[in-house]
Amino acid sequence: MRKQLFIAILLASFSLVASAQGPNSTGTYYKSANGKSGAALKTALAGVINGEYKGNKFSQMDYGSGRLSGVWGAFATTDVLSNGTTIRDRYSNITHYTLGDDQGSSSGSEATGGYNREHSFPKSWFGGSTAKGPGTDLFHIYPTDVWVNNMRGNLPFGENKGEVGHSSGYYSKVGECTVEGSGGVRCFEPNDEWKGDFARGYFYMVTCYESSLVSWGKAGSTINGTTYPSFTTWALNMLLKWSRNDPVSDIERARNEAVCNKQHNRNPFIDYPGLEEYIWGTKTSVAFSYDNYAGGGDTEILVAPTFSPAGGTYSSPLTVQITTPTTDAEIYYSIDDEDFEIYTGPLTVTTSCVLTAFARKDGNNSSVVIEEYIISGGGDTPTPTGNTYVRVESAAELTIGGEYLIVCEGYNKAMSGASGDVRSHADVTIQDKKIETETGGILPHRLLLGGAAGAYTFQDQEDKTYLALTTNGNKLNSVTTTSNNTNWTVTIAAGDATISSNAYPSRSIKYNAGSPRFATYTTGQQSISLYKRTGSTGIAGVLGDSTKKVNVYTVDGRKVRSNVKVQDAMQGLKPGIYVVNGRKVLKR
Repeated sequence: MRKQLFIAILLASFSLVASAQGPNSTGTYYKSANGKSGAALKTALAGVINGEYKGNKFSQMDYGSGRLSGVWGAFATTDVLSNGTTIRDRYSNITHYTLGDDQGSSSGSEATGGYNREHSFPKSWFGGSTAKGPGTDLFHIYPTDVWVNNMRGNLPFGENKGEVGHSSGYYSKVGECTVEGSGGVRCFEPNDEWKGDFARGYFYMVTCYESSLVSWGKAGSTINGTTYPSFTTWALNMLLKWSRNDPVSDIERARNEAVCNKQHNRNPFIDYPGLEEYIWGTKTSVAFSYDNYAGGGDTEILVAPTFSPAGGTYSSPLTVQITTPTTDAEIYYSIDDEDFEIYTGPLTVTTSCVLTAFARKDGNNSSVVIEEYIISGGGDTPTPTGNTYVRVESAAELTIGGEYLIVCEGYNKAMSGASGDVRSHADVTIQDKKIETETGGILPHRLLLGGAAGAYTFQDQEDKTYLALTTNGNKLNSVTTTSNNTNWTVTIAAGDATISSNAYPSRSIKYNAGSPRFATYTTGQQSISLYKRTGSTGIAGVLGDSTKKVNVYTVDGRKVRSNVKVQDAMQGLKPGIYVVNGRKVLKR
């Protein structure tokens, strides 16, 4: 009996060992990276993907010079649609190029000049060589429209308004980067649909070619000439965000297999979705397990504080509590722009003031929240200052020529600029059905109401494009000319607005909280409201007396100016959003 029990235990143990396998039939390919995290994990993965896969040594392709040779030919399995002949273009959504036949280098115009081999990680950053090496590594080379590719050149990836140039429908854009910390460098923004793919390609490149990074040096405002963290801070934060917002897709998994068949290595950031969190993100203290992977997407979210009761007008002093649901997070607060202090208990508010707060945990800060408390003592409520927008309660209140914000009240989000074929969002504070905010850039965008009832148009007053729906999908396009695609029917009930496309009546504008954006949907997602602009004053109306002394903070709570006059508060600061006197101010 003991012998039988021993054999049973031995067989069970053997079964456990034999079943230790990585994802996607990778077996023990990633085993040597097991138990590591942070920089050590990145270095271990570099060894893995530069080694052998199932007996075949990693070897990049020849670049190729003739029809379907080298990299050109690899596109036949890595980047064609299901019909096997049409190129999948990640820079333009209007091309229909045929594999091989439209292979070329004539720029022409978009969708007319053919496709070429786009190094999404520009080859000029590593010397420009197309000999076997990074210049022929398929994990960052894609077929793209020649004209759009030329528009990009070797610009870094980033986020922008497309004010310098864009492909059809703003699918891809060139402009001054709006990502915090970028310094406004000119950049190229791909469509949201592919941002995660490109981010994981970048993670692969700085991992696979880790030993070359120092010699590559600083390039494109993106890589910083180090083996770790390898990226500049702003670029890394953006790429992590892109990867989180656009997770690994079936298209990407299939491409991983196709590239592996060509060059005999894999992209670990596709095999293990969220792996970048273990190297650069929220799990750098967690050991990676190649055969029992927990994923990178289940990280704790640092939630911004809330005030209870919320800001508003009160006739007598009150007690305010500040809380966050994030376990073990500290809360920092400020009263009327004084220095931030750690919150230890309820605050007694006896006079009118502005409270500012953010949560902090493990060196990370939440977004900043601001509430204004007015102790009226029975007097009248002061007139709001700044650009004031009031919620529209019925369609009868709509005025042609009026300026509006599209707002998701449940998440305190307002529609901002175009981001490919959807619209981005900006935080707003809603008080008594009113919003006070500056607009433009990464802030909310003002929309001019035009047309007529039953066929309204909404023109963005920042980039002069119209909201449109050009295809029957979860999109919200931006175009420069009006047509039926730019016409909308608006109905409003108790403040909830339904803005339906005349071209595709089953679709209406909603806010997608799961993948934050404004787009059109047939069902589900978050409802919206319209807020109409009622008045405007200059920045002095927001900050008050120009000789008053104030402190200036970044949105994550870092003080960047101390005890300066209002008139000097923004001097010398980089473009971005700052908190001054308890209010958000945009420096252009």
